[in-house]
Amino acid sequence: MKKSYQQENHALSKGQNFYSSFQVKNFISKIYKNENIESQNQLITFSKKFKNFYCTCVDEKLNILNYKTNEILLNSFNLNSIIYGMDVSSDDRFLSIITKNGLLSIFSLKNCSILKQLRLGGNSPMLNLEYSPNNLFLAISFADGSLSIYRNDLNNFICLETFTKLHRTGNSHLLKWLNNNSLISCGMDGCKVISLISDNKELGKALINFKRVDENNEREQEELEDYYESVTFIQSSSLHSDRNDIREAIMLENGEFTLLITCGYASLYIHQVIYEREGWELKLLKTIPMKHYITSLLNVSSFQKDDLNNFVLIGCTPMKKKNNLMKIVIPYKKKALMKKINGEDETEDWIKNIKDSTMMGIVKMFLVNESEIFAVATDSNFLILKREKKESDDEEFHYVKKGQRLGFNDDVLDMVYFPNNSIETDNHEDEEGQVDDNKMKKGILAVATNSENIILFDINNANSNPIALSGHSDMVLSLTSVHSSSYKNANNGGKKKKKAAASEDNLEEKINNYLVSGSKDKTIKVWDLKTYENIATGTGHLSSVTALCLSHPTKEKNAEDEYFLYSASDDGVVKKWNFPQMKALAMNATCHKKTISEIQISPDNQLLATACADKTCKILDCSTLQNVQFELKHKRAVWCCKFSPVEKVIATGCSDHLIRIWSLKSGQVVKVLQGHDQSVLKLNFVNFGTQLLSADANGIVRLWLIKTGECMKVFSDIHLDRIWSITMIEEKSSLEFPQQYQQLCLKRQEEEVSGKEDLKTNQIVGVDGYHCKLAFITGGEDSKINIWYENTESVKEEKRKEINTNVLQDQELHNLQKLGKLKDALIKAIQLDRPKLTYEIIEKILKEKNSMSTIESVLLEVPKLDIIHLFQYCIDWNSNSKFCQISQIILNKMFDVLDPSFIDIAYEKSVDALVLYSQKHLKRMKNLQQKTNIIEYMLQQMNTLLPDQNALAVNKDVKLNVFEKVNTELEQNEKKRPLQDVEEDGTNGTTTTIPTIKVVQVVGDDELDDDDFEEDEEITTTKKEEPSLKKIKSQ
Repeated sequence: MKKSYQQENHALSKGQNFYSSFQVKNFISKIYKNENIESQNQLITFSKKFKNFYCTCVDEKLNILNYKTNEILLNSFNLNSIIYGMDVSSDDRFLSIITKNGLLSIFSLKNCSILKQLRLGGNSPMLNLEYSPNNLFLAISFADGSLSIYRNDLNNFICLETFTKLHRTGNSHLLKWLNNNSLISCGMDGCKVISLISDNKELGKALINFKRVDENNEREQEELEDYYESVTFIQSSSLHSDRNDIREAIMLENGEFTLLITCGYASLYIHQVIYEREGWELKLLKTIPMKHYITSLLNVSSFQKDDLNNFVLIGCTPMKKKNNLMKIVIPYKKKALMKKINGEDETEDWIKNIKDSTMMGIVKMFLVNESEIFAVATDSNFLILKREKKESDDEEFHYVKKGQRLGFNDDVLDMVYFPNNSIETDNHEDEEGQVDDNKMKKGILAVATNSENIILFDINNANSNPIALSGHSDMVLSLTSVHSSSYKNANNGGKKKKKAAASEDNLEEKINNYLVSGSKDKTIKVWDLKTYENIATGTGHLSSVTALCLSHPTKEKNAEDEYFLYSASDDGVVKKWNFPQMKALAMNATCHKKTISEIQISPDNQLLATACADKTCKILDCSTLQNVQFELKHKRAVWCCKFSPVEKVIATGCSDHLIRIWSLKSGQVVKVLQGHDQSVLKLNFVNFGTQLLSADANGIVRLWLIKTGECMKVFSDIHLDRIWSITMIEEKSSLEFPQQYQQLCLKRQEEEVSGKEDLKTNQIVGVDGYHCKLAFITGGEDSKINIWYENTESVKEEKRKEINTNVLQDQELHNLQKLGKLKDALIKAIQLDRPKLTYEIIEKILKEKNSMSTIESVLLEVPKLDIIHLFQYCIDWNSNSKFCQISQIILNKMFDVLDPSFIDIAYEKSVDALVLYSQKHLKRMKNLQQKTNIIEYMLQQMNTLLPDQNALAVNKDVKLNVFEKVNTELEQNEKKRPLQDVEEDGTNGTTTTIPTIKVVQVVGDDELDDDDFEEDEEITTTKKEEPSLKKIKSQ
């Protein structure tokens, strides 16, 4: 054990790249689910004309699948309301769907889109619907017991007749057309038969088997109009007024007489149809007792070439654990029928069971061809039944199961993966009798669901005829195999060793093919997946077997005793078995007092860990199971435990939402990982024990880094409920990985040496050159199974490529701008999703002469996706008044040149914002225009008060010349005269000094005259006469 730990630590010391990204592929999800067996008829429908597809539903989601390949043609089409029923038209063109919100949706099977939605029935919801065989009418029953018959015409979908309160004591649970002219409705107060009566009998007979060829054919349309006007519907008869359990009805006609067969609980009724002038009456001929009731009947009389004297019907009952497919024989001739009814015929057996162990719980059947039936089982899965005639049997023929289609997987409790190189199955022949070699190499996923069967899926195609292993009498709770170990020696994963002897080789192959299952029936079974048979059974547990674990393969295997199986039960008992002989070797009856949820064995096969609901995880010695090494105590119930492949530690998940890492040397907690909001249900070490995967009761998966305790990644939207199982896959050849990952592996295959370790990524390269990349599978209570691919390197590679591509494209865009190719630059900017550059380039284009023609040509050249991007840019620009002008120009041109259909549905809310902001901008512009008009009006009024502008300009020029001349003369006089002018005062003889006044600015053009100044005149003044400051401004 120490040596293996040292080897793994040596690998870690070279450098470690941590996983950080996963790609998730949905392997299995709900396709069909119906918990009410009695309403199975309405939630699945089969192709009526071409027999090549079928439609199913889960709550609000519609699915359409190919019958032959089971390929999903339409996946989870959301109708936004729970589906109550649906039916395919007789020509396979339309699918009518009724939902809880009271809408009838007519769905086009050609375009996979809703053509029309109608609200019918007022406040009463619709429950059942069915097309007539000639595709002329659509009958719909309502919850208030009424029935309406509509004209099947999209352009003129009108109600022809309504029967109010047809069922007075409840609604209808069966609505079925018996032929083109009559239908039956069965409810709580018995069965009501509605008949069609036409005034134009000749036209009615001509249109009995009418099939619409061309809707545009005028002659055909005229005949239909006349026929619709001439028909009326009446309630012709009633039957079984004292019964409320009629679940199936079928009409048999041979030209001599007509029979109506109805099926109720423990009884089958044969009625004779007696036609009258208006409608017809029914006469009860025979009541045949049965053990159970029939839910579906098929008339296969036309295919029985060996029996031309009888009507042959195939019926089924929904009772589980029974051979429930049966054959009903009714004489074809009236005389023989009456003879048998009166008991004169020696063969009084009307019903014969078709014995086959695969027939159980069938509730609905569809006839595909003369030898094939498509059946719906009670567990919401589908069966393909084919007719086979067995010469050794007294019976004339049998219907045996030849295929299976998955509809509903139920809760996934446990899973085990078998790689494609482990199981070498026997040669299988296909339908043409040729050997299919692919079936010998496929990887298999074994799944335990909420049933007594184990389902085996092809890992690359879940719908490729899954196989059911039957043997347990109660629910299977746990699975294990040698492949479920995650402690394989990775460093030797790609090296092939020489086998010592043929006996060891055979033993290893056998062990690789074995699957072990533990059930609620207290038994353990060993299955050989090569033959799909149970080879050994272990008994001894007194309670449900809840956990299983196999010892890990060792390098030396000399005998079968080297393999041991450990099991735990609901009563806390742990047992050790010799594998595969299933002989009990040891037991610890007092290990725990409550349910053990998981057991794990250490990488060296020395220690066994048990996770229990009694708040403890115990570490036992594997040899005797008696010596308890450590008892790891928790605050609440322990759900899971896992040994590290490289360190002497163990991780436990608890109901207190915590993950604890315990030391196997001291038994103490060394690290606690916090982050989950619910109980931690599953754990698994990955990446050489450096990281940890955990799953909780909310369906959330977390990826942890053990060294730091950091949560590196949270996956919260993959599962919707508890995750019960995590199965590891570490071999590339077992799985069809995504194409990007395959290309990455092929690239590295050329660069690296086969059989050596890649030190850069610390991944082991096998002899074929492929990396042993991590993949794992999760399954849970939401019935989903998802495959996770570790794609950290491919994501990094994509990011590097994206960065390089962006650099080149930015450089190209810069060059286009520099060269002045604005049109090409604009197209490139939109293509690269550069809103800012797009705005700047549009600004430059609008400054050119032919700007509008350039923008128009760009709008016509770019694809629709780029148009939507530009439209979104305009919506964003329009929200800011600074950029709204260009936005409005582009939007105006877009709506002028392009069809408005370019507006994608995803931008409906943004379009509303566009309208609001545009209205705001329009209001702002109107206010500005109003204010501008007011200012303009004021200016015009002011101009009328002013003199002529030309005269003012001439006058101004003259005055300026005078001022310039005066200033020049004053400057010259200042140089000649003293700085002061003296003037005598007339009173006292004193003198006053007056400063020289220099004119520098005109105060008013009309305030100065030429007479104010005289040439060569000395400008002086006395104290009494000062110059007027009104005319000039002194400085």
